[in-house]
Order: sequence, then structure tokens, then C-alpha cells
Amino acid sequence: MKKFNLKKMASLVMVLSLLVTFVPLTAEAATVKDNGVCQYEKKIHLIKDERYTTKIDISKKVNTIIVTSVKSDSKNLKVRTENVGKKNKWDSRGNYGTKPTKLTMLATKNGNYKISFKTKYKLYNSSNWNYKDFTINVYVTNEDVIKKLSIAGNELEDVNNGIYENYYFSPSTKGKIHIDMGKGYELTNIKVRGDYSKRAYNVSHHSSGGKKATVKNNAVITLNNKCSGTRTYTYQDYVYSTDGKSTKVDKTATEIFEYPVAETEIQINYKDKYTKAKESLTVYVYVETE
Repeated sequence: MKKFNLKKMASLVMVLSLLVTFVPLTAEAATVKDNGVCQYEKKIHLIKDERYTTKIDISKKVNTIIVTSVKSDSKNLKVRTENVGKKNKWDSRGNYGTKPTKLTMLATKNGNYKISFKTKYKLYNSSNWNYKDFTINVYVTNEDVIKKLSIAGNELEDVNNGIYENYYFSPSTKGKIHIDMGKGYELTNIKVRGDYSKRAYNVSHHSSGGKKATVKNNAVITLNNKCSGTRTYTYQDYVYSTDGKSTKVDKTATEIFEYPVAETEIQINYKDKYTKAKESLTVYVYVETE
């Protein structure tokens, strides 16, 4: 049985075939946390031979920070830096750091690596410099996050050109979506979106272009088969009286929509094997249109 290669993304759509394309999975990054000195990703799951950019930013508890001495512990993990040695302060409104340090990583071999960096920082209401060192743990693999993806009992398999095709069916066919995760990866939920002619989701019909519906593994779904038409939607607007007062009212409008293909977007949410963080990848399923 062939496995999914998550680094590839297909661009070809073939009539009468059901095709699946994967968004390139360049890295799986843990949630950025504020440790009181800086904000950065302490653990990163990097895909071999794929570039990934992250940043080291200023903590909300710090007035000024300077990042220095960024180093990789291996020649197999290359790091390109930006704004190293420059002062990073909060903007005038305190919304973001003015010069965060950016790190672009590229790993040429699987393995576990470390990136170390030093910081020099000042706390609020203090003129004294403080010093602290930090480490980023980088896990490099090219393994499969998903072992098996099937709809209506038909497994989608990886072919070498990056297009995933395994079965043919009517655009109205519905069936169970089933996902087997790779060892150590925990599936949390599945979100489905696809039919741009509707604003609400019904598992027994189509998914919505405006919202994603959360479904469980083995839920019955129907793939979208419409890529053009008209849709009616409601929105809120204001009506003004002669004295200048405004009232919020609901209005209805109709618009024409047209997209190159009929697609169903499937977002697979899971817990990463290495970082233990919540991650996701997106699958696009194309079918023959009406």
C-alpha cells in the first residue's frame, strides 16, 4: 500500500476522476509562548529539505531586547537570520515588536537538532541590562502524518507525480470519511467546507463556502459538485432616519458565483508526535461538476 507524501501539492484537475491535493507541509510549529523575556517556538517539527521561517519576538514584560549568537548545533540544519543584534522594542501602541529576529531553517538530514541564541534585555522602569540564553528543539523528519485517507470505502493513494487518485464516482455520491494517522499522531477532529452555493452546512448534503463543519472520523459526508450558479445570502446594514438616527436591519442579496473547479476542503486537525502541539493540514477534493 502506498503512503501519502505530504510535501507535494497537485495542481492538475482531471475530469471524471476524484483528485486530492495536499497543501505543502513545510513545518509543524508549536504554539508561540511568552516566557517573560521573549516569545518564540520552543519546539518545531521540520520537514526535511523544506524551508521554514519563525521569529523570536519581545516579551510583554520587556521594554527592549537584543538577540545575539544564533547557532545551529549541526551542519545538517542551516539557519539564516535577520535582525540579529538589533534592538527590538514595542511599537508606540504596544501591539508588536518593531524588529523581531527572524530565523529561516533548512534541514538536509533527518534527526533531532538544537538552535541556541542569547538575549540581552531591559525590563520596564530599569536601565540595567539582563542576559539569558535559550534553545529551540528542532525535530526533522520526512515521515507520513496520514497513513490512509478514504471516502466511501475508497482509499486515496499517493502517486509519484503528486496527484492523489484512486477511485471514480458520481458527484452526488456520499459516504464515510475515514482517516488513519501515522504512528504517534493523534487525530482530534475533521472540518469540512466546499459548497459555495450555500451558507450553512448539512452533513447529509454539502459543506459551506463560508463555514467549516466539524465532523468525526467515519462521519458520512457528500462532496461538493457545484462550481457556478447563484446564491442568496443575508447581511446586516444600517437604515438612517430623517433625524440622523441609524437602525440595524437584515437584508437579503443574490450574487453569481463561479470558481474554476468544484472542490471540498477538508481540514485535518491533529496533535503532533514531536511537539505535542495542535496542528492541521488541508486536503482539497475535486469531483466532476454538474
